[in-house]
Amino acid sequence: MAVVTNGSGSYTYLWDNGQTTATATNLTVGLHSVTVSDINSGCGDDASANIPLAPTLEASANVVANATCAIGGSAEVSATGGSGDYEYLWDNGQTTALATNLGAGPHSVTVTDEKGCIATSEVNVGQDQGPEVTIDVVSNATCTTGGSAQANATDGTPPYTYLWDDGQMTALATGLSAGMHSVTVTDSAGCSSAANVTIEQTGTPELTVDSIGNEGCDGNSGSVTIGVSGGTAPYEFLWDNGAMTAMLDGLSAGDYSLTVTDSTGCTASITITIDAVTPPTVTITGAVDANCSQPGSATATISSGGSSPFSYLWDNNETNATATDLAAGAHSVTVTDANGCTGTASVTIG
Repeated sequence: MAVVTNGSGSYTYLWDNGQTTATATNLTVGLHSVTVSDINSGCGDDASANIPLAPTLEASANVVANATCAIGGSAEVSATGGSGDYEYLWDNGQTTALATNLGAGPHSVTVTDEKGCIATSEVNVGQDQGPEVTIDVVSNATCTTGGSAQANATDGTPPYTYLWDDGQMTALATGLSAGMHSVTVTDSAGCSSAANVTIEQTGTPELTVDSIGNEGCDGNSGSVTIGVSGGTAPYEFLWDNGAMTAMLDGLSAGDYSLTVTDSTGCTASITITIDAVTPPTVTITGAVDANCSQPGSATATISSGGSSPFSYLWDNNETNATATDLAAGAHSVTVTDANGCTGTASVTIG
């Protein structure tokens, strides 16, 4: 703008680019001159002014927050140089320096100053992942208690909240039944991830009869040994007669019951039977008297009791059921069964 002092008050203006107003616009960078003339006196004067180069308009955009699975990210542009106020235009139509709810990926912004100069900048909004979830089995279920599992969360945006399929809301879930269970972990950004875990059922003890012996000829020499597998050692034994070992001996005929409890409280029971043992009852049949040319003979027969096989011993040391070399007179035989029980019988050979 040309400012005039003195003169008559009525002036004409002529700028070096041909403009004829006191204020010249759209002047290029550099030195410009103006001639001012007084209309009344015809006097004139010249003046000049240097138009400087305005600072270059520059724009720089930066990520404020990455996008998450629940909300978009944000970015802000800052501008320097240029002239006057700035106008902003983001590629999604937002017109403020701070753009929000931006999807993950590249975004651009255009900054325009009041002279119409333009600067652009690009920014890449990242994608924050949701939490990663793993589950560790702390303990399996037993016949008396539920199992437990620990959820472990990483990544995402802490803190996390937990929700198990049975409604528990802590990282450690307890009292879980055998089978598959799931947990959903949600981070503070609202992103969720889920994981599954299988709780096993610890088996109950299984009982087997490792050995059993019947009562014996004396009536109280039966025995039994019980084997245990499965469950969780160590085991406790309790027989109905108060004994607390896996093996019993000195047993008479009858039924005996055992309850085994493992370290988790699971139990298993078994009942065994000690059979009665009766010695063999021996009778002698088919006795043949001796004569002057031939000895007598007799046969030992098991009429009841005993357990085969049987062994025989006659008083003349014959060892078959039938003795064939018996002299005249009284004779006896002893029969022993598989349990060691014995029976005797006598016969007189004429």
